Amino acid sequence: METGTLLIFFCIFGFLGLVFLLIGLLLRAHSRKKTVLCTQRTTATVTDNIRRVHDRIGEGPSFYWYPVVRYYASGRDIETSLSSGRAGAPRYQPGTSVTVLYQPDKPENCFIEGDNTLRLVCTVFLCVGIGLLLLALIMGYFLFSLL
Repeated sequence: METGTLLIFFCIFGFLGLVFLLIGLLLRAHSRKKTVLCTQRTTATVTDNIRRVHDRIGEGPSFYWYPVVRYYASGRDIETSLSSGRAGAPRYQPGTSVTVLYQPDKPENCFIEGDNTLRLVCTVFLCVGIGLLLLALIMGYFLFSLL
């Protein structure tokens, strides 16, 4: 492989690795912040599932289901759609009781206890980023050994 081609791949994989790693770290920070802020626990009822369509080029539309939960917090009833969805079929059927953790001073900010969707997405981004950076480092080693 030519040195110029190796340099191009080194830059591309290194850049993409850094982007994926940065996104993974930001998602991880967001997840941890939400876990730290949402300290109050209550029982909620899933009232609905909102279907959102995500179009993918060449694959057609994919349907994601986002649960809507209702619970009592800070002296009032709250109904909110959660930000973590699931492809395919809904994870929670309407009428299902779930435990939510919510933020005491902003009770609309909540998540379902045990739902690790964000953690899984974060882990995938971190692993892809680390893998691409390792690939870039290996290419860089070969690139600079050729010079």
